[in-house]
Amino acid sequence: MEGQRDVTCTILFLLFAVLSLLLALQTALWERESLDAQLEGRTPRETDSLPLSWGSAALEVGGGLFFLCLAWKNQRSAPAEERRAAGLESAASLLTLLAALLRFLALESGTLPTDDTLP
Repeated sequence: MEGQRDVTCTILFLLFAVLSLLLALQTALWERESLDAQLEGRTPRETDSLPLSWGSAALEVGGGLFFLCLAWKNQRSAPAEERRAAGLESAASLLTLLAALLRFLALESGTLPTDDTLP
């Protein structure tokens, strides 16, 4: 029963990852449209992409936490001959989570470029 719950949760968090990618794509498209307008001498459309970026980053952090916990759980229950591979999976999950946290913190502190910081 627990394995079925893990699979269901994994599917849910994979859907969150897809949603995060779609939010990031929409943000990039808005920023590209704004940059194109500026380069053509037109007034860029007023869009605030920061909430989408925050939402995307928050979904990434949540998914990263889930997959890290799942990797640690699998590492603890892995047979001795599979522990090294499970350890590498845990390390990869940790690095992915750290990248998502860095992106989220950079958004929070305002160090990532946005439309407002473009020349």
